[in-house]
Amino acid sequence: MFKYCEKELSILTEGQIERFFDILNRASELIQKARDQSYLDSLIETLAVIQDPDTEESGLNDADAKKLINICSEFKRSEYDSETLRKGLQMAILKAIRVDNVQANYQITPDTIANVIGYIISGIFRGTESISLLDPAMGTGNLLTALNNQLSNTLSLTPTVSGIENDDAMFELAADSFELQHIHAELFHEDAVQNVLAPMVDVAVSDLPIGYYPIDKNAKGFATHSENGHSYVHHLLIEFAMNHVKKKVASGSFWFPVNFFRRMKPSSC
Repeated sequence: MFKYCEKELSILTEGQIERFFDILNRASELIQKARDQSYLDSLIETLAVIQDPDTEESGLNDADAKKLINICSEFKRSEYDSETLRKGLQMAILKAIRVDNVQANYQITPDTIANVIGYIISGIFRGTESISLLDPAMGTGNLLTALNNQLSNTLSLTPTVSGIENDDAMFELAADSFELQHIHAELFHEDAVQNVLAPMVDVAVSDLPIGYYPIDKNAKGFATHSENGHSYVHHLLIEFAMNHVKKKVASGSFWFPVNFFRRMKPSSC
């Protein structure tokens, strides 16, 4: 009987995810066609309208504006939990990545990685009364929100969450995702390398961008900066994040995919 109910609940949740994605998708495609712009930008506008139906959409004719409001009015926040909303938005962002052929740094952290990280953090901090997280390159916020939702269940507490993102579009998506899921977070729309006043935390996590940091003068204060040419941005972000992990916490609380530490020749750029 329990397995049957669990299966039914899983089917119901999948249906809710698909229904939310369908609302996002239809509204985004309408805006995309009307404005002749990217799916990603249209998704950002859709999220604004969903959360505030009174948002004015300039550039749409009366017929399209009415269609948009009708589509977005199908969304009822009370019918969804945070994890369902996260996964529905994740599907829409994945479509934007495919349709717009956007750069690799927009790729979403797979749920499998988030689940493993959350499982390990839960084991380390089991029995604690509080936990704080920082992502110095949060992207669309999928990793942070996934961890927040998971840790809220496994540790029975509300994590304190902070995230940093420099890219305009990704920051907007992250901010919308947190707001949509009713997750309170301290978000910084800044470049982490430029000395952001981020809080000290228990755990730093990130799915880091890989490549060179273009502004050499900003990297000079980092121990990991390159003496010749550009520094690796992933090295700088790891250093920044580790400097914001509370010293009493074991270094094992700081997580990054191991391939980020592979040796590469310094840039001659």
